[in-house]
Amino acid sequence: LEIKVLDDRYKSVTIPCNVQKQAFETQHIWLKGKKSGLLSKKKSRRESTRVSAWQNLETAEQLWDGPFIAPSDGVITTQYGQQRYYNGKFAKNYYHRGIDYGADKGAPVSSPASGRVVLVGFEDKGFDLLGNCVGLDHGQGVASMFMHLDEVKVKVGSKVKKGQTLGSVGDTGIATGPHLHWGLFVHGQCVDPYMWMNYKKTHRLIF
Repeated sequence: LEIKVLDDRYKSVTIPCNVQKQAFETQHIWLKGKKSGLLSKKKSRRESTRVSAWQNLETAEQLWDGPFIAPSDGVITTQYGQQRYYNGKFAKNYYHRGIDYGADKGAPVSSPASGRVVLVGFEDKGFDLLGNCVGLDHGQGVASMFMHLDEVKVKVGSKVKKGQTLGSVGDTGIATGPHLHWGLFVHGQCVDPYMWMNYKKTHRLIF
């Protein structure tokens, strides 16, 4: 695979890349009570429309600088790309589009990089699957989503700095317990957030 970097400000560059096979783990998730009903529920029109608009947003200014930082001090409980069984049934055409951090309810969630708040959703306002959530625009087609929050402490339109508190860990939406889901998208396509961090530094994993 060759990637061509084209930018009028610089000389074009061709970068050779080797695509390697990756093995992904499988998880078994069990939802009980009212939460189990979310398995057969589709995103509400409000949830779907707003998330799609955030996911495909393109703005010219680059707001982030350098490697991203972890948005939670919790342990990584689910990595990018993992497949799942929900209540014993294999989820076809599904893979985990982000990283999950296990942490106590109310633990702080911070911004991994500078950005602008473009989406705030609440479980009681139609965000049944994502729960309370915050969507950031980092600029140039890079965007972060933070799901299942308890509290949200930012508003749409606010600019945030790397490390600034966005809210707190919760279990809203389709969640079995308190944790943070961080999803990262580039030009509308989900990518592994771990690759955007300085992963040479210590990141606590449950594995």
